[in-house]
Order: sequence, then structure tokens, then C-alpha cells
Amino acid sequence: MRRKGSELTSFEWHMLKDYFSRQNTSFKDIAYSYRVGEGIKTNKIDLEWLRRCMRDSTQLKIDCVAVDSNDVHMLIEVKKRAGPGSVGQALVYSHLYHTKNNCLCQAVILCKSIHPDILEVAQYFGVQVVII
Repeated sequence: MRRKGSELTSFEWHMLKDYFSRQNTSFKDIAYSYRVGEGIKTNKIDLEWLRRCMRDSTQLKIDCVAVDSNDVHMLIEVKKRAGPGSVGQALVYSHLYHTKNNCLCQAVILCKSIHPDILEVAQYFGVQVVII
């Protein structure tokens, strides 16, 4: 598992490393800081590279996408304490990723702790919560 080219914090990296070490399945592919969505596009900038930079810096980023042996794309968002925004992020990322890739997705929140009410909402919407 390499961190090459990722924009993960040290905390996110260690949480993901711990998560993958506990899994009983192998993963076909793992990508970090995976960009989804359109980002902000502008035609007011003349330089193409600067327009691309603007778009790339404003696109949303999934902490980790891991494709398991059953071709399920696990969209993993890492948080210290998962709150309402974590569930919203997971749902938005899942929709954007599925729209672009048309594959079976599972949104996952990987966290140290989560409020019981937020856990209930996450489960209601099919977001898997893993507490490490």
C-alpha cells in the first residue's frame, strides 16, 4: 500500500493503513485523494494550465477508493469524529463517483468515534461506518 501522490494527512494515512490490515479480503486497486465532480470551470483565464489548476484544486476528493475482489468500489472517507457532514460527504461522493463510473459503490466512513444519532442516519442511508 503506497501513499505516493496522495494528499492525505498523517492521521488519514494511519487510519487507512489500520483499516486495510484488518480486512479479510484483497483489493484489486487502491487510489488515494481520488477527485470527483466537475470543480469550478472558468473561461476567464487565458492559460489552459491555469484553468486546469483551478478546476483540479476545486474538485471534491475522496480520501480513498478501494476496489475489492467482487468489483465493489469502496469510497472511504476518514474522520476523527464523524458528524452530520461526514454522512453528507459520503452520499455526495457516492453519487458523483457512481454517475461517472457506473459501478457498484459502497460509501464508508472510517472514524475513531461517531455520535449515536449520526450512526443511525448513516445506516439508514446505507453508509457503512467502521470505528477503529
